[in-house]
Amino acid sequence: MKRYILTFAAIATSLTATLAQSNFTEKAAGVDIPMVFVGETTFNMGGSEEQGSDTEDDEKLHQVTISSFYIGATEITQSQWEKVMGTSLRDMYDRARPSHDFGKYGVGENRPMYYVSWQDAVDFCRRLSSLTGRNYRLPTESEWELAARAGKSGGTKYAGSDNIDEVGWYVDNADMDRFNKGNPESHPVATRLPNPLDIYDMSGNVNEWVQDYYAPYSNEPATDPVGARYNDDRVYRGGAFLSSKNYCRVSFRNSNSPDLASESIGFRVVCEP
Repeated sequence: MKRYILTFAAIATSLTATLAQSNFTEKAAGVDIPMVFVGETTFNMGGSEEQGSDTEDDEKLHQVTISSFYIGATEITQSQWEKVMGTSLRDMYDRARPSHDFGKYGVGENRPMYYVSWQDAVDFCRRLSSLTGRNYRLPTESEWELAARAGKSGGTKYAGSDNIDEVGWYVDNADMDRFNKGNPESHPVATRLPNPLDIYDMSGNVNEWVQDYYAPYSNEPATDPVGARYNDDRVYRGGAFLSSKNYCRVSFRNSNSPDLASESIGFRVVCEP
């Protein structure tokens, strides 16, 4: 009997481990968010060789170890936002009061959500966690970069390719109307190629808020780091449809006030195993 119990426990543990490492789709509240598993990894974060001569001082190369996590295969869409939060892109536009006309930068259920501040993105994660019983949050900056690099050091300059046009919407290719150049806008998610982990739009489309305060990188190896409070700014990553291709590199960093709600900043979510 004792041997049977031990064997059964071993099988159960093995099954749980297998399930924990499987991609899944979050379906609570009808959101249908595909989540991609990224295993525990030690990698070199920052201005690695493939990033080329465009790297900046705050992209200092350093070693980071990251525990396993799940990350959204796409940026949170306008439809997903509305199902979880009960507000629309128009509602968020009216609150932000931008000077341009509503709809200029793309409206559609499968387009990324924007006009969301860092705090708005955090509120979405809290609401989704409450609906699902899982722990959703924004990715840390290091989790974001590891996912963009497809779970390894080095790789490609952009998330999935050295050719930005293959994987990202940015200022030179994001015009929806080829006869009306000079008016780029966001595009439906997952309409460019994914990276090798089947994660889309980590270079371009919209910038993505991450969890961290902006802070200079440390010289020391770190495990699961979160940027220390250096000022009040929060980091966003990835570049956008309004960005040059340099801003879409996987190591490029940017930051702004957590109160900013912009037409070019959205987010994706992480779920803890």
